[in-house]
Amino acid sequence: MLLIGISHAKEPNHLIIGVEKLNYFPHYSHEYGKLVGYTREVFDAFAKTHHYTIEYRLLAVSELYTELLQTQSIDFKYPDNPQWNSKGKENIKVHYSQSVSQYIDGIIVMPAIKSKGLPFLKNLGTIKNFTPWGYTELIESGQIQLHESETMIELLSQVMFGKIDGAYVNIAVARYHLNYTIHSPKALVFNNKLPYIKSSYYLSTVKHPKTIKIFNQFLTVEAQLIDKLRKKYNVSVEF
Repeated sequence: MLLIGISHAKEPNHLIIGVEKLNYFPHYSHEYGKLVGYTREVFDAFAKTHHYTIEYRLLAVSELYTELLQTQSIDFKYPDNPQWNSKGKENIKVHYSQSVSQYIDGIIVMPAIKSKGLPFLKNLGTIKNFTPWGYTELIESGQIQLHESETMIELLSQVMFGKIDGAYVNIAVARYHLNYTIHSPKALVFNNKLPYIKSSYYLSTVKHPKTIKIFNQFLTVEAQLIDKLRKKYNVSVEF
């Protein structure tokens, strides 16, 4: 009954969702040009429930913001967060969904320095175009040198071979790759003594706030399904 009160009038039946073209499994990744992972299952379930069709466009982070905010050639962006690219959104009204998934972004290090504080951190790695929240002032002042990698595997390898002190990553994604790609689950660990961010990924739009409301009600009504998918893909933020 919750869903009856929201009209689909003037809202699209075909949704174009731009998603970061990254191997960010279990949240999202791509195989043979197709989106896979937790994100795909959530949006596919939403589309099935409300008889939408969805076109997923896999784009670089910078391209996603251009297509969302400037050319508006995509209807929605995922993931997004009100804190991200705040300067680029200053004169544009962006609408956000409820939390699609929580996450922790923090520092992965060698086990021997699991409990060390900030003074040891001189060289920090991250994925290209990602912002290491909590470390930007230290980077700008030159106290920490930032190194960018194209892929998560490259980034984790940089830490494992001692080329950088730590990597600023999504902890669930790093754990997945350590377990199933690198096959060395104990090679790196999360240092929760260092600054980290606990937040959420949201679906965003400029053009279709009504569809965001429909999606929000889907997340509420189908809370058990969403929880089941979170457990299936192990996107939990616990540590």
